Amino acid sequence: MKNSETKEREYLQNYNIDKYERPSLTSDIVSFTVKTQENNDYRKLPEKKLSVLLIKRQEYPFKDMWALPGGFVMPRESVEDNAYRKLKEKAGIEDVVLSQLRMFSKEGRDPRGWVVSCAFMALAEENKFNIDKHNANEKWFNIDYKKEKNNIYNLTLRNEDEILTAVIEMGDEFSKVDNYKL
Repeated sequence: MKNSETKEREYLQNYNIDKYERPSLTSDIVSFTVKTQENNDYRKLPEKKLSVLLIKRQEYPFKDMWALPGGFVMPRESVEDNAYRKLKEKAGIEDVVLSQLRMFSKEGRDPRGWVVSCAFMALAEENKFNIDKHNANEKWFNIDYKKEKNNIYNLTLRNEDEILTAVIEMGDEFSKVDNYKL
């Protein structure tokens, strides 16, 4: 037993972590709410729409494009703590349960370098989010999708000012997005 502990201690003393390239780590949060769409026909119930929160990026790369709330994990911060911090900073919400969805690590997905993103999901009532309706940089987008064929879907995200579209191919690598228009 002692010999094994000594060997491990020697191994760790000689270990050089700098031999391995390290990625940056981020969290991204897909925040959902169900919005009620009022209608003028008193005979019909109000329509319910699933909506996703998007934040307009203030920095390069992709400046002025819509993105999920999130950001880089700081030293000594867990990816979960980062997700809660970013959701509080960018959406003003603290009292929400986050569920980890998936890790994204494919090379070339971020022009800044090797960035691994851990995606989380939050679902809460709209009034729990502190979103300023007059702030053009944070908006709820209603989600609509239509299956075209086999595993191809047309996705539309819409709010009162903008429409975003994408063609999504579901496959082995979860999904592939093509033809997105902003």
